[in-house]
Amino acid sequence: MTGWETVLAAVGGTLVGLGLGITIGRRGEERIRLERAQVDAQLGNSVIPVLVHRAEQLSLPVRPIARDDDPVEVAVELATSIQRFDETKNLPFSDTVDVSRSSLSPDKTRGAP
Repeated sequence: MTGWETVLAAVGGTLVGLGLGITIGRRGEERIRLERAQVDAQLGNSVIPVLVHRAEQLSLPVRPIARDDDPVEVAVELATSIQRFDETKNLPFSDTVDVSRSSLSPDKTRGAP
């Protein structure tokens, strides 16, 4: 095999590989696009309404959801605000009030043993 045949074989192999890569890549890209569309539809039909209902029950502000909003971002936004609200409700034990006999008024402690 001479030098120019080697170069021609290398260029041909590169072009074939590039063509296969583009073809396979487009198929994979289309599959990913379809899967994402399914996930978006499922979020819009089941998850987001539940999160909106929960946020409304907690009296959290819920912005209107537009058609062109990304369902994943909307779901994360709602879940984050609900989670923040729940975290503020759960106080650690150090925030509780300690009551002892000495802190009560004297008239309430007379009958105590």
